[in-house]
Amino acid sequence: MKNIQLACKRVEKNQHHFAGKIKLPKILRMKEEDALLAITVQDLFINTMFYEGERDEEQIPSFSERKGH
Repeated sequence: MKNIQLACKRVEKNQHHFAGKIKLPKILRMKEEDALLAITVQDLFINTMFYEGERDEEQIPSFSERKGH
């Protein structure tokens, strides 16, 4: 993570060398602990939504089940 943050600082410092403005994700400017917490929370949120989506699909009858086939 530290190498990524160092690379980001170099990109920001040398923006005048690029054709357009470079906008880096906010997470790359956070302290390492805060960034790791943000990644963990996002991962937990995505996994929870995926799990709930799978659970909802199990409760919804398929087309063939509704037609009595």
